[in-house]
Amino acid sequence: MSFICIFTGKDSILEESIESIIDIGEETGLKFEILIMNNTYYGINPQAVQDIKKFNGELKIIQSAGMIRGAAKNEAFKNSNGSYIVLFNHEKVYEIAYADLLYSFVRQREKRMLFSELIVIPREIVEENMGWKNLRVSEDLEFFTRIAKNNGILFYPTEGRRTMDMFIQYKPSQLQAKREYKRLSSVKKISMLRDLTVGCNYSFKDLFILGDMRKRSKLSERLLIISAYFSSRTRDPKVVKQDKNNYVLFMEAMFESIILGEYKRFDFFQKPLRISITEDENKYLAARSEIWAKVRPSIKPFVDNNL
Repeated sequence: MSFICIFTGKDSILEESIESIIDIGEETGLKFEILIMNNTYYGINPQAVQDIKKFNGELKIIQSAGMIRGAAKNEAFKNSNGSYIVLFNHEKVYEIAYADLLYSFVRQREKRMLFSELIVIPREIVEENMGWKNLRVSEDLEFFTRIAKNNGILFYPTEGRRTMDMFIQYKPSQLQAKREYKRLSSVKKISMLRDLTVGCNYSFKDLFILGDMRKRSKLSERLLIISAYFSSRTRDPKVVKQDKNNYVLFMEAMFESIILGEYKRFDFFQKPLRISITEDENKYLAARSEIWAKVRPSIKPFVDNNL
């Protein structure tokens, strides 16, 4: 197994996070390595990893300043050796219980992806789908949707909203709330928003709704989103015309997996499956997904907020 993370520049709990991954890897009894891809312009504080280097497995820190996230994940993949790629977030400390979920998924030799607090993807699936697109944001949503269509995804999120937000960026507001985004120039903000548009494969109507355009009184904010939309139609990689956007396709794949009861393969796992649907998402899915009304009653027991 190859545990991979993209370093975001925050190392406050990096050591604790990596140590939790080491504990999980060792608990599975499977051979594993850890790769930290640092695409920031700052080196990782040596004190943040000095104790980590003492563990018996292999820890690789790959420095590639300025590399876009999608390209960084492909580079980390090229430097990995594991039969399974396990994506994790270095800003989270993971419970040892996830070792059971990971081990069981690997032992079942699934030829698809596991979406949970740890993302587990068989190596051949990454290769078959030609990896991540060169996007700054929403690279996971775009890639995971391709996997959902070509190979399938087994869903077992246990922390609801937090699990989704950790890997799935689908709304402009998720970017706009970040301090790093607010410091960017207008040109770089447009680049971020256009990559989100491409990664989610949005039409202008999608952007208008999910970008809360009605609530945005500032003309400058509206112009950024409009500029990002037109850029997504003229520069590579571009939006691909299809009936449903990637966010809707991904959510439908999750609902179908849950309704089919695929989570029951992990009955031994003590953490209950949980998902989150906000009121805005509920309205959006009702308008954009014909299966939403049908599956809504069935998934209600797993939702940790009111539908």
